[in-house]
Amino acid sequence: MNSTDFQSMNTQSSAQNCAVLFGGTGFIGGYLALELLAQKAVESIVLVDIKPPQFQEFPQEFKQQFDHGVIKFMQHDITQPIPQNLVQTPKLIANLAAVHREPGHLSYEYCEQSTRYQKYL
Repeated sequence: MNSTDFQSMNTQSSAQNCAVLFGGTGFIGGYLALELLAQKAVESIVLVDIKPPQFQEFPQEFKQQFDHGVIKFMQHDITQPIPQNLVQTPKLIANLAAVHREPGHLSYEYCEQSTRYQKYL
C-alpha cells in the first residue's frame, strides 16, 4: 500500500484503539507491534515505513496478524507530509524512523535525519 491509498485505509483503521508506528517495519517496530497486541494495549497496528516488513525477521505470529489485517502496512516516506486522514484518533503514535538501515552516513546525519522530519509527525 502506498501513500495514495491513505484514504481507503482511514475507514479500515479509524478505531480509537489503534497504534501507528512510523518506521515500524524494522526490528524494534515489529516486536513493539507484537507486544502491544499481546498486552492488549491496542486492537490494530498500522506500520508506516519506506520498506515493507521482512516477515522472515519476525516470529510466525507477526505474519499471521498481518494476514488477518490486525497489523497493516502503509508505504510512505516521512520526509513528506503525513496525510491527515491516515488514522483518526489513534491511541498511540510512535516514531521509530531512522537512516540506520543504510550504513555509511556521518555520525551527525543519523540524529539529524531522525529529528529533521519530526514536524510532519
